[in-house]
Amino acid sequence: IGLPSTGVCDSATVTGIVNMLGGGSSQPVTTAPPTNTPKPTNTPKPTNTPKPTNTPKPTNTPKPTDTPAPTASPAPTNTPKPTNTPKPTNTPKPTDTPKPTNTPKPTNTPKPTATPTPTAAPTATPTPAPTASPAPTGDDPSSYPIPQRVLRRGDEGSDVKWLQAAIKKMGTQIPITGYFGPQTENAVKAFQAGAHVSETGVCDGNTCRYIRSYLLGMDASVPTSGAYSPASYPAPSRVLEPGLTGDDVKWLQAALRAFGGDLPVTGNYGNRTSESVKAFQGGLGLQQTGKCGAVTCVCMKSFIRGAGLSAESPADPYDPSNFPVPTRLLKLGNSGDDVRWVQAVLRKIGENINVTGYFGENTQSKLRWFQSGYGLPATGECDSTTRAYLITVLGNLPF
Repeated sequence: IGLPSTGVCDSATVTGIVNMLGGGSSQPVTTAPPTNTPKPTNTPKPTNTPKPTNTPKPTNTPKPTDTPAPTASPAPTNTPKPTNTPKPTNTPKPTDTPKPTNTPKPTNTPKPTATPTPTAAPTATPTPAPTASPAPTGDDPSSYPIPQRVLRRGDEGSDVKWLQAAIKKMGTQIPITGYFGPQTENAVKAFQAGAHVSETGVCDGNTCRYIRSYLLGMDASVPTSGAYSPASYPAPSRVLEPGLTGDDVKWLQAALRAFGGDLPVTGNYGNRTSESVKAFQGGLGLQQTGKCGAVTCVCMKSFIRGAGLSAESPADPYDPSNFPVPTRLLKLGNSGDDVRWVQAVLRKIGENINVTGYFGENTQSKLRWFQSGYGLPATGECDSTTRAYLITVLGNLPF
């Protein structure tokens, strides 16, 4: 439209554009904008491909030609570090294998040559072996199996030898023949008498346990006096169980401590005492009740006797033998020494009862418990039938 090609939309350019729009379709002929393709002609930027022509950087391949760096491979040739493998050559440490060559210790095998002493030891060991060999035919009970059956007169076997060897170890001179004859029977009776159990002459399960306990005591170290000695306390004359207290509990604790443990001797029958009793019972094949009943108590006494201490308790002021057996009906409200007898018997069979001489509600309750346990009418009164049962039970107690 005949305006300067400034590329700026000023007022003149606006006027020209308005005139073109209002001038009809003839204006398209003035396809000046197409002719104003100077912008395409202003493709000098493409022609300004001098940057491609400015490939002098490729031509500036002097870097390839500047391969003197490869030729400057003196660094590879400066592989003197590999040639500086004097450290490998400084393998004097391998050559410092003189320590292996310093195998004078192997050459110092004079110890093997000094094996005459080992050979002396083996030659010494056969001598004890023969000396230990008489054990199978000797007096040591451990050379024979512990009986797993009731032994009586007429039996024979290696378990009879165990019994005879045990009796001999306890101090009774008896031949170890493996035959249960009259001499063995009498020796068993003598042991049973010392343990204050029925003198049957038969080695049943309990008698076997009493013997084993005695043997354990012979190998134990039991204090003969002091707070940790069973000899300092009275042996139990009642069933001991958790919750009880007294000097007889101290006796049990001291005995258990000697058996093998660090049980404190407090006089209080607690969990630790119960667990120790279970361990003692388990070692002898007894039922692990944790209570020190008749059989457990005899085993413990036998253990103490084996240790060389007296297992007999001093005079018990509450022993039933200290009181007269009742000859009358005893019931709530009565008092007297015959009431003490009833209370002492109940105490000895395991009941927690005081021996006061007065027939109170506690005595009545304990007596009812006894009666119901033996199928008697639970009257809580000590009549002639109840008295007879009390005498029978008392006579069967091993302590």
